[in-house]
Order: sequence, then C-alpha cells, then structure tokens
Amino acid sequence: MTDADNTIDAATHAVLIADASDDQAAQAQALYTLAVALKGDDRLDESVLIFHLAARAAQAANAPDLAAEAGDATRDLS
Repeated sequence: MTDADNTIDAATHAVLIADASDDQAAQAQALYTLAVALKGDDRLDESVLIFHLAARAAQAANAPDLAAEAGDATRDLS
C-alpha cells in the first residue's frame, strides 16, 4: 500500500466513526479530510463529490467556515 492509500483508508475510517457517532461537525470534518486525501491522490472526481458532501454536512452542523472551505474546493476542482 502506498502512503496515499493509507491516508485515504485512515480518512475513510474516520468518516465511518464520525457517522456512527451522529456528530454532524465530526462528520463534516472527516468528509473534508477524506476529500483532501483523495485530491492528493489525484482522484479528482471522487474528491469533488466528497467535498460537496462535506460542505452539506458542515452547513447542517452550523460550521460556516468549513462549509465555505469545502464549497470553494468543490468549485476549484469542477
């Protein structure tokens, strides 16, 4: 496994843990981290989707800074 694969696996695990905790702010942060990891591995289509999900989760969690950051990343990659 490459370092990128390990990073993506760890980020995916964090998303699953956050989802199980029902903590929207943690979910948004974990999704954002996963999107960054995917972007770093040039998996841009997947990254755009996950940034979008992170932005929606951040809005639901009333985390406007993270929502804006994820939204900006989505626009930059589209």
